[in-house]
Amino acid sequence: MKSYQSRLIQTLDFAITPNLLDLKKKDIDEVISVLSRSCRILAKNKTGALLVIARSDKLKEHIEKGQTLDARLTLDLLLTIFTPKSPLHDGAVIISGNRIKAARAILPRSAENRYSYQYGTRHKAAVGLSSVSDAVIIIVSEETGDISVSVNDEIYKV
Repeated sequence: MKSYQSRLIQTLDFAITPNLLDLKKKDIDEVISVLSRSCRILAKNKTGALLVIARSDKLKEHIEKGQTLDARLTLDLLLTIFTPKSPLHDGAVIISGNRIKAARAILPRSAENRYSYQYGTRHKAAVGLSSVSDAVIIIVSEETGDISVSVNDEIYKV
């Protein structure tokens, strides 16, 4: 396992596990596994992606603006959604518990200029949402294949 995947698993475990307590341990492990494996594959293929993990703020407003799904979180479904040229690949996927609640969700972009030259639209959207909610947002860059996480108005490269 690559070190960035280990760091991603640790980050997800720390950031989202407390909000998944209504799930069984094996379901929590499955959510983290699906997210880390999908990010690894998307990054390897340099396929851009935004994955929003809802915590106490359930993000209803953003779910309603996207394509509502309410489907079980699976590796195949995430990879299918983010396949370039698929109807759902633009925008973000919003995940709550072990369910994909929406795809093609449009996130608010950060009005701050501190990331203006360093990052692209996905990163700015992630910071925009993390500045107004407690969501954890995973960003996969299509330019570099890098994986970052945005939480509390900050971006952390994994």
